[in-house]
Amino acid sequence: MKNESMIMGMKITESEKERLYLDKNKIISNIAMGIRYLTIPPIMVSTLLSYLFLGKRELFNSATDFIMSIFFLAAFPILAYAVHFLVPVFKAKGRDLQRKMAFIFTGIGYVLATGYGFLAGCTDGLKILFVSLLIIYSININKVIKVKASGHSCGISGLLIFCAYFGGLYTIIFNMILYMLTLWASVRTKRHTKKEFILGSIICLVSFSVVAPIISLF
Repeated sequence: MKNESMIMGMKITESEKERLYLDKNKIISNIAMGIRYLTIPPIMVSTLLSYLFLGKRELFNSATDFIMSIFFLAAFPILAYAVHFLVPVFKAKGRDLQRKMAFIFTGIGYVLATGYGFLAGCTDGLKILFVSLLIIYSININKVIKVKASGHSCGISGLLIFCAYFGGLYTIIFNMILYMLTLWASVRTKRHTKKEFILGSIICLVSFSVVAPIISLF
């Protein structure tokens, strides 16, 4: 019979094969999107801070430093979604405005975190984290440099770099697996190209490499 083939001993038509192919693609795309959601910057920075607080308590002068870090770097950016949802004028303008608001709130949070780091006399480790994130953010929004990098990549790369710097090289294997999964998910969902993702990693690494020795000197 035409347009039929055998799969596991069962006859299947071309239309059924196409449907199975589309279903498989949908499942893979949903997995990729799930990885994207689980690796958004607020979750990544919360994971990093929690790991450091539990494993490297000396990086925090007190629990207040940890709480304020979580608030400025993770909770504050998420507030954009709540504001967008609760204010009818903002909500009516849809997803585009929501994304812009999240980006603006993120920048404000990074500025506040940096200010807190220096005014509250946080450890050099936290200052390095705050300033590095602020520089990365500034580069991403700079219209003169015209750099389009992946925020997801910066989040994953930051986790990798800071965990390796403060927590030891043994964390690299796990983080590299997470990095590759996020790279695949970003390309699969067409949110970023490989170039944009890798560029985000380079920006993160360069920022940390410049900021860390400068702050350590002072």
